[in-house]
Amino acid sequence: MDGQFKFSREIENFRKVFATFRDQKIVLYGTGRMTATLLQGLEGFQIIGLCDRDQALCGTMMYDRPILTRGQVERQADILIINTGESYWTTIYTRIQDWNIPIYFTNGQQAKLPKTNEVNFPYWRRSYEELRKKIEESDIVSFDIFDTLIMRQTFLPVDVYRLTEARLNKQAGRKTHFTEIRQRAVDLLSNPTLQEIYGKMAELLDTSAEELEVWQAIELETDKALLVGREDMIALCQETMTKKPVFFISDMHYTSDILQELLAQCGLDVKREQIFVSCEKKMSKENKDFWPYYKRMYVGDKNALHIGDDKYADICYAEEFGIRTYQVLSAMEILEHSSAKAIMPSIGSLYSSLAIGIVSARLFNSPFALNVAKGQIRFANEQEAGFCILGALLDSFMSWLLRMAQEKEIDTLVFFGRDGYLLKPIYEYFLSCDSALAPYGKNSVYLEISRSAVWSASIFNEEDIYEVSKFPFKGTFREFLQERYDVAMDPQDVGGDLVVSDLQNAMDVMKQRLSIYKEGILQQSAAERAAYRAYFSSLKTKRPFAVVDTMFHGTIQYYLSRILEEGLEGFYLCVYTGKDNLYLEKNTMYSCLSGNDGSVYSSFVYRQSEFIDAFFTAPVGMLKYIEADGNMVRAETMTNQEYFEVRQDMTAGIQQFIGCMRALQETLGIEVQDEDWADRLFGCFMDQGFQPSERIKQAFFFDNQVVTKREMAVWDG
Repeated sequence: MDGQFKFSREIENFRKVFATFRDQKIVLYGTGRMTATLLQGLEGFQIIGLCDRDQALCGTMMYDRPILTRGQVERQADILIINTGESYWTTIYTRIQDWNIPIYFTNGQQAKLPKTNEVNFPYWRRSYEELRKKIEESDIVSFDIFDTLIMRQTFLPVDVYRLTEARLNKQAGRKTHFTEIRQRAVDLLSNPTLQEIYGKMAELLDTSAEELEVWQAIELETDKALLVGREDMIALCQETMTKKPVFFISDMHYTSDILQELLAQCGLDVKREQIFVSCEKKMSKENKDFWPYYKRMYVGDKNALHIGDDKYADICYAEEFGIRTYQVLSAMEILEHSSAKAIMPSIGSLYSSLAIGIVSARLFNSPFALNVAKGQIRFANEQEAGFCILGALLDSFMSWLLRMAQEKEIDTLVFFGRDGYLLKPIYEYFLSCDSALAPYGKNSVYLEISRSAVWSASIFNEEDIYEVSKFPFKGTFREFLQERYDVAMDPQDVGGDLVVSDLQNAMDVMKQRLSIYKEGILQQSAAERAAYRAYFSSLKTKRPFAVVDTMFHGTIQYYLSRILEEGLEGFYLCVYTGKDNLYLEKNTMYSCLSGNDGSVYSSFVYRQSEFIDAFFTAPVGMLKYIEADGNMVRAETMTNQEYFEVRQDMTAGIQQFIGCMRALQETLGIEVQDEDWADRLFGCFMDQGFQPSERIKQAFFFDNQVVTKREMAVWDG
C-alpha cells in the first residue's frame, strides 16, 4: 500500500488551482508536513525555494530547496504561496502583506486580510456606569421587558413557536402547522392576549378553544424553559426600585400576571400594577398610542427615563412624547456587531437557534459585554472559551456517537489515545445528562495507542517495512530508525546523518538502507505486537465494540485492525470515506461531519486540524510502544502537556454547555441536532471570531511527532 495516497488530494488540488502558474517561479511559505508531501508531486512546477518564520533557517536547505530571505523572494520569484493549514493564513499574511510579490493562499485566492470589525460602532461608547448615572438623574424609570431585562435562549422570538410546534408534532405524531396557524391568528387581531390568540386559532382550525388548551400550556411552558435574566440589568432594576418609581412596559400577548411570574422566575419581584402590557391596555409602544397615555397618566412634568432595546418602539417613539430614553442592545444585536457575526446567516435549524441562544446568554448577557473591546470577543476565562468554541461541536459529536451506538448495536466505545483522554470523560458526562438512556453505547474504554505504536507493531514482512517508510518524516536516518521502528542504529553505520526526506525521494536507496536492519525491525515488531495484543486483551472490551477518534483517514484504526487481525468499525468527528481511502480495507468508518458542501474536506474541523490536534491530547507523552512486561514507552512530553490544565478548564466549559443543551432538550422533550452547523460555529470562532488570551496562546502547539519534533504555535503562524 502506498502510504502517500492520503495526501494525493492536496497535490491534485494544488496542481489544478495553480495550473496557470506552472511556468512561473514559485516560493512556498511553510516548511511543515504540507510542503514535505506537496513537493513530491509537483513535477513540472518551478518551486525555487521555501520560506519560514524562523529567520535562522534562511540560507539552509530543506527538501532539497533553499530557505529564502524576503529580499531573495522579491528578486527571484514571481509568486509566493502560503502553503499551511488555513488557520495560519491570516497570521502569516499579516506578517508578510507588505512584501513586494503577489501572495496567494493554497485555495488559489489572492491573499487578503478579513474585513475589520465595526470598531467605530457608536454603541460601544456606552457603559453600565453611564446608564446608572442617567437613572440617578431621573424621577421615574421604565424598563422594557423582553431582550432588556430578560432574554430567550433562542436566535429569534419565532423560534419559541417552532420549538412548540416540534413538541406538538412529536406528541400528535403528525405535522400540526402550529407556527403558521399561530402567526395567522395574531395577524387577524389587535394587541391580543394569549387566550384571544388561541380563540382565533380555534376558529381557523374549526375546533373548540378547550381542545387547544394543551397547545397553549405547552407554548407557555416552552417560553419559560428558554428564559434567563440579564443579570446586571436585573440588579440595576432592583437597585432602582429601592429609590424611585419603576414601571415595566411591554408589547406582549402575555397578561401582567404571567409577566409578573416570568420576571420572578428571572430574579425580579415586581407588583402587577407596575406592569403595563399592550394586550391589556389595547395600545402599544409600536403603534405610538401607548406613549401619550403613559406621559399623561404617569409622567406629567416628571423627568422620566425609558430603557429598552428596540430602536423605534422603545427609543424614537418614546422621545417623540418628551420621554428621555436609553437604548441597550439585545444579545442578538450584540452578536450582529461582534467579531462572531459571520455565523448569523447560517442560523436556521432549531439546534442552531438553541445553541446560539445558549452561547449568547453566556457571552452577551450584559448589554455592555463587548463595549470595552469594541465588538471583539474576549473570553473571561478558559471555561468560557471551551463553552463557546467547542461546546456545540462536542455536544453534537457526543449525541451522534450515542445515536450511532444504538443504530449499530454497539456495546462499547473504544476511545483512541490521546484524543480520547478528553473525549471519553466528555462522553460519560453526556451520558449522565441523558435520563432516558438507550440500551447501547453505555460502556466506554480508553485505549493507549498512537500511529507510531501501531505502525511498528503491524510490520509482518519486508514490504510492510517499506510501506511504513513512505510516510513523511523530518530528520536524519538515525532518528528515523529509532522513531519509526524502535530500532537503534549500528554504531558502525556511517549513514546516520542522511536526510530522510531525500531518501524518501529515492526509495531504492531507502530500501537498501532499511534492508540492513530488516531482521531487527521484524523481531522488534513481533515483540511489540505480542505486547500490544496482551494489553488490548487486558482491557476486557465487551463486543461488539467500535473505535472512536477525531479525524481524518482512519490510519490508526487500519493498523490496529492488522494487529488484531479483524475488521473494525470506527466513529469519527471527521473522517474521509471516499473510495480512494485505502484504510477502509476490511474496515468501516463513519463521519459525524459531512462538510458544508458534502465534503469533509470543507469542514471547519478539518480546516482547523492544527487546533483540534493540539487540543485533544493527554498529559503524558505519545505512546511509542509497549514492552513485554506491559511497560509503556513514551515520547517526551511537549508544550501541550505542560499546559494540559488549560484543556481541563476548557473541558469543564464544554461540559457546562452540554449540561445546558441537554437540560433544555429534556425539558422540552425533543431531540434536535445539526452537526454541520455546530462545526460552522466552531469555525466562526476560530476564524478571527475571538481574541485568544495569552494563556490560550501559550497552551496550544501543533506537534506531529510522527513527522517531526518541531512545535508550531496554533496562534502564531
